[in-house]
Amino acid sequence: MPRPLALAVATRHAIFGAAAISACAVAAAQQADASATLETVIVTGTRARDRTELNAASPVDILRAEDLRAAAGPEANLGQALQSLLPSFNYLDQSNSGSADHVRAAQLRGLSPDQVLVLVNGKRVHPTAIVNVESTVGLGSVAVDFASIPVNAVRRIEVLRDGAGAQYGSDAIAGVINIILDDSREGGEVSVSGGEFISHFAPTNRTLRDGATADLQGSYGWALGADGFLRVGLDASHHNATNRAGFDQFYPNAAFNTVNPASNVVTFRVGDAQVKNLNLWGNSGFGLPWGLSGYATLLYNHRTSQGDAYFREPNDSSNNVAAVYPNGFLPHSTGTNDDIHAVAGVRGPLAPRWTYDASLSYGGNDFRYGLANSINASYGPASPTSFHLGSFHSSQQIANFDASGDISSDIHVADATFAWGAEARRESYSTGAGDPASYLLGTQNPAATAGAQGDGGLEPSNTADSHRYLSGVYADVSGKPYSSVFLEGAIRWDHVSGDASSSASTGKVSARWEPIPGYAVRAAGSKNFRAPALAQVAAAYSPTTYVAGGVLGGVQIVPDSSPAT
Repeated sequence: MPRPLALAVATRHAIFGAAAISACAVAAAQQADASATLETVIVTGTRARDRTELNAASPVDILRAEDLRAAAGPEANLGQALQSLLPSFNYLDQSNSGSADHVRAAQLRGLSPDQVLVLVNGKRVHPTAIVNVESTVGLGSVAVDFASIPVNAVRRIEVLRDGAGAQYGSDAIAGVINIILDDSREGGEVSVSGGEFISHFAPTNRTLRDGATADLQGSYGWALGADGFLRVGLDASHHNATNRAGFDQFYPNAAFNTVNPASNVVTFRVGDAQVKNLNLWGNSGFGLPWGLSGYATLLYNHRTSQGDAYFREPNDSSNNVAAVYPNGFLPHSTGTNDDIHAVAGVRGPLAPRWTYDASLSYGGNDFRYGLANSINASYGPASPTSFHLGSFHSSQQIANFDASGDISSDIHVADATFAWGAEARRESYSTGAGDPASYLLGTQNPAATAGAQGDGGLEPSNTADSHRYLSGVYADVSGKPYSSVFLEGAIRWDHVSGDASSSASTGKVSARWEPIPGYAVRAAGSKNFRAPALAQVAAAYSPTTYVAGGVLGGVQIVPDSSPAT
């Protein structure tokens, strides 16, 4: 039978106003299609099998694929889409912030970026290998990289805006974002979009054209047997940098020219980084013998990006070599990011009225950090102008088992469900040193500071290579003791090994009472915990930032095991 293939071609103009307009249209569309939305059974924040957006005991937002694609924004990534649709979600757009220019963090309910748990098809997603040591928001956090999850792979997203540590373990303090992938069995689609910003920038009285973007998305699905499927796709985009910096009032170490403002120069860059992003993905489900069903998921991301540091003035011998950069220079930070998330598992009956889900998953992130258009001023004119600053790797391997069953007849409570499970996780983190010229102090320029301008490289003495194990068990029970009351409770115990060895016991209770049909009150209380990311425990670095006296200098980040700590 022929399979349909849809082709959509769209163009974004000017300031990508379509994203904001779409967000307004989404609200109207959701109201018009309320009947379909209200019937969606949620799988996040509860083990019961009949909870929907309205009758769940904790608030869960449901976002559909078409809404996400309309709100994806100029960089066409998932973080921007969520920010457009969820008032409680903030996707941090940072500039001149080192590695944070390349890996953007997100917040839920105003809490730290690493206090939200992200799932794909209900399975935990690994964080990035980067600690935000120069970011303006979420300083010191290690976040999940939303840019590594393609928008066109998503069927819907469920966002639990409540603590859920007793149900999912570490990190679920602000809530849980569960990304459910497209499982369409047949057909495909291709879409192409592009555009740029055209802005009148009042501080410099100039018309700016920047941020040009091109994006190609496509996916296709095949039926496997009676109920199985395989769907694969790609998302490739190129987003140019933007700049909203004003005139440099100090260049070249002279007063700002108010008589002839046009003679002033723009030396800094404040805005989006330049990003080239490639996502490949696959999602599948298939039948197995003995009444079992298998599933597998794969997400792969390769991204290169270029941000900017602070401008170095032409006459500052501590930061510049006039023979190399007579007009000063703007260092460019560079990042190369490779990310993979892979899951395979099996589901099936465990006993009458009971089912189970067992899975193995792997998540890994590699980030290589560099500098271009820079210098180690202490090396004099012989200094290289590009540097490798360091490499960062993190990974996690997870074995997970969950079981749930209907116990209504056993305890004589309607819609009663009991669930239990266990998880074992191994995490690793390692770093590699940068080029010697990126951190050493040369002898050619006594007035200069050590290392490359923009950010110093990672020294061999600061490299890390560590791992640890985490394990947890939980139990969850829910039911309706009365027709108008739904109750749910969960307890969990977790253990973290390694230098920061510890254990945590957490719990949650939630309730929904509907005294009048159509009108309900719900409430929840929970105790949650967060195991510090392994990168936060083991990382060491010396980023460049403003220090005492308002001058650029290095700040030493040391690991927990350091005598200085």
